[in-house]
Amino acid sequence: MSDETTPPAPTPASLGPSRPSRRRWTLALLVTGLIVALSAGLLVLVSSAGAASRLAGWVPADTYGYAELRLEPPGDQGRQAIDFLARFPGFADRSQLDAKLTDLLDRLAADATGGRSSYSAVKPWLGDALALAVSGPPPAPGQAGASLVVAAIRDPAAARRWLDSTVGSAGTGNATHGGVELIVGTAGGQTWAAGVVDTVLLAGERGAVEAAIDNGGRGPFGSSPSFRAALASLGGDSLAVAYLEPRRVVGAALGALPAGPALDGILTNELPAWTGLAVRAHGDALEVLLTSPALESGRAATNRPSTLVSRLPATTLVAAEAHDLGLAIGDLVKRLGADPRTADAAKQLELALGTLGGLDSFTAWMGDGALVVTGQGGMLDGGLVVSVVDEAAAAARLASLRSLLSLAGGVAGIEIRDEPYGAGRITSIDLGDPRRLLGGAAPGAGRLPAGERLVFAWTLQQGVFVLGLGDPFVKQVIDTPAGMSLAESPRYRDAIERAGSANAGQIYVDLGGLIESSAALLPAAERARYEQEVRPFLEPLGALTAAGLAGDPIRVRFIVTTK
Repeated sequence: MSDETTPPAPTPASLGPSRPSRRRWTLALLVTGLIVALSAGLLVLVSSAGAASRLAGWVPADTYGYAELRLEPPGDQGRQAIDFLARFPGFADRSQLDAKLTDLLDRLAADATGGRSSYSAVKPWLGDALALAVSGPPPAPGQAGASLVVAAIRDPAAARRWLDSTVGSAGTGNATHGGVELIVGTAGGQTWAAGVVDTVLLAGERGAVEAAIDNGGRGPFGSSPSFRAALASLGGDSLAVAYLEPRRVVGAALGALPAGPALDGILTNELPAWTGLAVRAHGDALEVLLTSPALESGRAATNRPSTLVSRLPATTLVAAEAHDLGLAIGDLVKRLGADPRTADAAKQLELALGTLGGLDSFTAWMGDGALVVTGQGGMLDGGLVVSVVDEAAAAARLASLRSLLSLAGGVAGIEIRDEPYGAGRITSIDLGDPRRLLGGAAPGAGRLPAGERLVFAWTLQQGVFVLGLGDPFVKQVIDTPAGMSLAESPRYRDAIERAGSANAGQIYVDLGGLIESSAALLPAAERARYEQEVRPFLEPLGALTAAGLAGDPIRVRFIVTTK
């Protein structure tokens, strides 16, 4: 393999503005947060087929997290993965693909083992699958769980020789359990062990390794109802599968916090008992499918196409849409109010909105809602777009809110302005210097651009409520002509059809457009390096789309497309 490696993406610091922009600093934070969240979500998920795994029988019965990578992908997944990789620089020559991947994995293995081993050294005896399990009581934040690695092997004797030569020097001695010789050691306050049993190599927390030896590959986890249901919900051939028990994990983490019971009631009741995941290649796209059982509580969602994309400008880079937003908010608050652990929090929210007519007076007129970021030529704008089912009720509530802000404006220094626009008017709420709101000593306050003002603007017209950071975004939405919206974008249409155009909610990220807009913000000194070292690896990316499909099980499909 050549020395080609994927360079790191530009850091947020390198994407500084090349010219002043009233809203750029605020929107940069919003966009960065959204993309980091989406990226982190995908990285956690990509960690494989509908059939039960033979490696799952080795893991402890109390496993709550399991991920399995198919080293020899079933069906046509190997070919589809090769087709996908071939779209990126360095992988176009398919005859050299295996050599290139081996060389890359050699480097990674050398780094992980301090140069003691390489992928080439394990490839001859390594089998067709590799699994990672986490078991026992979920640890408190900052602590390590009981982890176990199970690797299928072809040659037990060769695997044992590799274990002795590579891992032996890191251990503190040997031990025997169930007739199996183990290398043992300590790291990070935990005792670990590694050994070879039949056709698998086991390594990880010593208790988990010994439990695997005891069950002999016939443990109950692999045949447990929830794990089998998760695999069955995924279906089809995949590159990888994963399983997690979110309610158990999050509940344990929240239980360690002072406000654990209340937070547990708010969050864990809305989390599924289990989640399954599959990663699939489609030649020109990569899919991550997330499944979970339908929640017993709450309003049943329906799948239908978006009602808002035809109102969003074609320059939309990010659009995260939830259907029936008002009903969903009202339903959530009712469930919180019915739970003794969260009833007080729900009551306080109702009291806070009482002066404005109560929560229902706001949620009753809300239809679908979308958080949106637009961009062109390095300029980013963003805000919220909500379809309105009762425009008269919405107008009354917004008038009440405007009056309250007007009364408070004299004391708080808030300025309110109205401007006729389109078929209605735009109301701007100028909160002044954001550094004053944050406090001069607040972290990061001194780095905010001088002279910036934090301004929110809204309008209610043409069947939508639009709220933006400043009025440019509001005007973009109102000015979107029929036939020239996001709905007509070929990139959007292709991506949403793959993810599921009839859904209960969706996220669309125009990766190509976002990359171009971010590149336009680069200082001239960084542009040459970006064009040569970074852009070629990002240019093949088209869009990232996620669609949540209501049903039992619930399905959330993530699709990364290429151009």
